[in-house]
Amino acid sequence: MKINLCGLCGESKWRDYFIEKVDCENVEFFNPVVKNWGWDENAKKEKQNRILSCDYLIYFIAPPMKGFSSIASAVEYSNKFPDKLLFCCVDSYECESFTKHQIESLKVVKDIIKDNGGKIFNSLDEMAEYVRLIGYSNKEN
Repeated sequence: MKINLCGLCGESKWRDYFIEKVDCENVEFFNPVVKNWGWDENAKKEKQNRILSCDYLIYFIAPPMKGFSSIASAVEYSNKFPDKLLFCCVDSYECESFTKHQIESLKVVKDIIKDNGGKIFNSLDEMAEYVRLIGYSNKEN
């Protein structure tokens, strides 16, 4: 089972934490974080190929985020691949918090994703447990 770990980038270690919590040898993770990120046609094609080849697309949205492309992508892919989309958004993380207005806006994003068929999680632990259970159930098949 292949999983793309999208969302919060920068110096955050959430991906390491998440992979450790899932702890399932049947799950292969792809970390899209690169040192010098840029957007061009090659990056676009690479992302499209990766999205198609992954079984699940995980989006972790948290206050240390600097950009918004992950939110736009999560909404887009909840339309195109709702069964693949796992979305977790937290109000505070790594000593930072979203503003009240941002929290209200993100509630709308969650509703859109949920209405499109994506799965919503309230914590990394909750999402990791879900992925771990899927990984183990796929291992038995």
